[in-house]
Amino acid sequence: MNKFLVNKEIINNEEDKYTYGIVCKYPDEEIVINDVTTEPDKAQHIVDVFNREQPEKVHIYDILENYLLDYVSF
Repeated sequence: MNKFLVNKEIINNEEDKYTYGIVCKYPDEEIVINDVTTEPDKAQHIVDVFNREQPEKVHIYDILENYLLDYVSF
């Protein structure tokens, strides 16, 4: 079974600002996608869906792109 986790990185040390990404752990490869969102709840939602649905690694970037286009205003 594949495992998906939230990855937290600091973007501003002085103000304690963070960005959140996704770690995709497949049996043969680990994919780290940094800076997906600045909102931890959104990153956790994506990880929860990925852990439930178990997407293949070839689809990860397309899924994230669609999510961002559909649910994030720029």
